Amino acid sequence: MGWMLLSLLLLGCSNYARNYIPPTLKDGAIRARNLLTLKQRREFDGVYLEALRQKYKGNYDAAFDLLDYALTINPNDADALFQQGLILLQSAGYSDSLLRQRGERQLQLAQQLSPSNAHYREMLGNYWIQTNRYERALRLYEQLVTTDATVDNLKVLEGLQERTNNWDAALQTLDRITTLEGKSNELVIKKTNILEYQNRIPEAVATLRDWCEANEGDNYPRVLLANLYLRNQHLERGREIMDDVAASEPHNEWLPLLRLIYYRNKNDVDNYDKTLAAVAVDTVLPVEQKVNMFREAAAWLQEGKYDKEKVYQHAVVAMNQRDAGVTMGEWLVQFLQEFKFPESQLAVPALAIFRENPNDERAIMQLLRDAVNRNDTDQLDTICQRGRELHPDNELFYYFGAIAAYNREDDACAMEILEDGVKVMSNNTDSSVASQIYYMLGDAYIQKKLVKRAFAAYDSSLVKDPNNVQTLNNYAYHLSTRGMQLQRAVKLAQRATEIEPHNTIYLDTYAWALYKAGKYAEAKAVTDSMWVAFEKEGQSEKPDAGYYDRAGDIYFKAGAPKDAARMWKEALQLTSDHKEQRKLRAKLQKVR
Repeated sequence: MGWMLLSLLLLGCSNYARNYIPPTLKDGAIRARNLLTLKQRREFDGVYLEALRQKYKGNYDAAFDLLDYALTINPNDADALFQQGLILLQSAGYSDSLLRQRGERQLQLAQQLSPSNAHYREMLGNYWIQTNRYERALRLYEQLVTTDATVDNLKVLEGLQERTNNWDAALQTLDRITTLEGKSNELVIKKTNILEYQNRIPEAVATLRDWCEANEGDNYPRVLLANLYLRNQHLERGREIMDDVAASEPHNEWLPLLRLIYYRNKNDVDNYDKTLAAVAVDTVLPVEQKVNMFREAAAWLQEGKYDKEKVYQHAVVAMNQRDAGVTMGEWLVQFLQEFKFPESQLAVPALAIFRENPNDERAIMQLLRDAVNRNDTDQLDTICQRGRELHPDNELFYYFGAIAAYNREDDACAMEILEDGVKVMSNNTDSSVASQIYYMLGDAYIQKKLVKRAFAAYDSSLVKDPNNVQTLNNYAYHLSTRGMQLQRAVKLAQRATEIEPHNTIYLDTYAWALYKAGKYAEAKAVTDSMWVAFEKEGQSEKPDAGYYDRAGDIYFKAGAPKDAARMWKEALQLTSDHKEQRKLRAKLQKVR
């Protein structure tokens, strides 16, 4: 009894969780339920029960209002305060600090009004944990375990004591848990970790030695002891235990990790590398354990003592073992990103994940990006086909699938894929991708001379993205060449050049739309700016016969016949099409 009293006094003298002082109730604020009249009690009970009914139906606004009314009858009813506080906290976003503070105050007040209610104390404590206010949660769980010292509550308390660096108290709580449920690897590991953190290494060693003796024949406690020795530079003691474990259990799954730690502490890179290589090809070792060992290697890389390329090579070998693709592949993706490997190498784990789990959309998307970057039409086609089968709502598989079909010169297949893509679109479809699909479909319909469908597709493209410059340009060009909606064609082409003012293709279309609309002087000015754009540094595109032919038509109508003749002569030299040559010669006849 004296020992318990001393322990309580020691805990009371510690300073943790004492920085927070709960608010005190205002004088005269409490109106106990027994002070209510019978009529008030009945009215309160009816309103409160209806509020609960509305809450459980999901009508939180109605429940909140009813609880508000209930609290006008009894402002200090703990149940009503608590229920309304929960609604406030559920509805308050991170930005609405006033609502959140009111909800917190009501939960605190409810807990103070009903201090014997363990449910309120536990709920409030868990709320403080969720919001990372561990000191407050610790105070409540200290109170909670005085009346409800279950193993679960004690484990939460011990975790809070660790969070708040109250290591001695955590050790005492671990002893209480051990008394209730007996020793276990989990509890022994926690205790030794705390002792090690406090630099009480002899006590940590003694704890594990006792555990080894109590579990003779079980190598796991001996592995823990070896690991403790290795972490604290008692390398040969750790090595002795490793050798003993290896003699009795050669394939113990923890031995390779211990060897890696041992060689790392000895700066023995060659043996470290040999061990990691053996881990990679081991067919018995669980893949989750392999990941732990590769994490160890990555940790050594952070110190600049190992080669990241070697880790990558060994990880690829491990990943290609049976049933290891997903687990090792996901770790390798994180490793490649953390150590800033070229993005193209992400395709390696993506392919392994895809082979083992063809439903993994992230792996498919990575392989898709890789195929696009490498311009690999066959892989792009294969991945998109599989993607459309497994994830028919992902519009990217239709977009890139159509590109693959165009690269194969299968225009009919491309159009079919695009039409299927339109069918699966929804309000959640990315607008820029949807716009591109409609744009490509419009071009496909133009090729098939389905002009009405093409223009409808272009219209849909611009609804999704009014600044889709490719749609603006192509729509303007096809309208103007057909002499249709010329004023609209001019506006579309003008908008394209506003977005990309030095794009020679868009300037050419804009000039041609103006020409078809009879605005010859403006068309000539735009054509002049097009030639300037062709001369700009970094411009790789060279004008073909079509550019010169259209420029000649524009200059001729703008009253510049000599410039027109020069343009047509250039076009004549650049084209080998006999029909076009005859047309150009006929035009030249007009200016002689």
